[in-house]
Amino acid sequence: KRLFEGEMENYIECIDVDYSSRRNETFYDVQLNIKSERGQEMQNIYESLHDFTSEETLEGDNAYEAEGHGKQRAKKGIRFLRFPPLLNLQLKRFHFDLEKMDMVK
Repeated sequence: KRLFEGEMENYIECIDVDYSSRRNETFYDVQLNIKSERGQEMQNIYESLHDFTSEETLEGDNAYEAEGHGKQRAKKGIRFLRFPPLLNLQLKRFHFDLEKMDMVK
């Protein structure tokens, strides 16, 4: 277990008010995309890791419901806190195509 177990933090930080939410969780592998959301191929592991940890902005209909503050614009992302001695990277060769409503390579 100690050989493969790492820890990451899922976070949401509001942009306009002082509110944040954090949740730590353990992981045993990291599932990386080999194609971006726009269909561009990642050239290396560094690009895939950058994609995995890139922040998403929640706004409009997708705004975050902050406790006591209502709907708020926020940034959502993942931070690695601790890597295991042996890091298992799983490359996701398939993704879901919304036009075809099917898994494609």
